[in-house]
Amino acid sequence: MSAFVLRIRTDGAAFMASPTAEVARILRALAEDLDRLGFAGAWPRPLHDSDGNRVGQAEFVSTLTEA
Repeated sequence: MSAFVLRIRTDGAAFMASPTAEVARILRALAEDLDRLGFAGAWPRPLHDSDGNRVGQAEFVSTLTEA
């Protein structure tokens, strides 16, 4: 089994005016990367706010299930 894990820290200045708008912008950029690159490229994928600061990452992870 696998999972898609997304982490975004929202404590930076880019999130002060409108946290939801900044998260939406980051998610749109990630969606464009997924459409364009699929599994190619760097994983985990670093996520950056509009100020250029790294605020999180997106990754595909394998999870073990109990038998």
